[in-house]
Amino acid sequence: MSTSPSILIRNNAKRPRGPVLAPLRAVGKPRGTYIMDLAGRRESIILCDACNHQFDHARAHYYKDRRFSPLTGICDACREHSQTAQFYIHESYLADPGGRVRSGQTWLPK
Repeated sequence: MSTSPSILIRNNAKRPRGPVLAPLRAVGKPRGTYIMDLAGRRESIILCDACNHQFDHARAHYYKDRRFSPLTGICDACREHSQTAQFYIHESYLADPGGRVRSGQTWLPK
């Protein structure tokens, strides 16, 4: 909710918009297809408790991060705000077994 004053402009001025929650998800697109699009791009995924059981993170090569889960955020599938969301990271961003880190990898899960 904005506390700034509204300025009315005549003609065909564009209205200011709020933040876009899921910019790549088209309106009416099923939830599961959008999550698999995120998995195909190896992006991090946040899921609420209702959508969490429908995502097979092992099959999609994702790691369930227990240090940041549960977290407060907006679910990528249903766009609902959740206090107990789960956070998933693609396995390609993890360090190799033994702790060897290659270029493009970020951290070692413990």
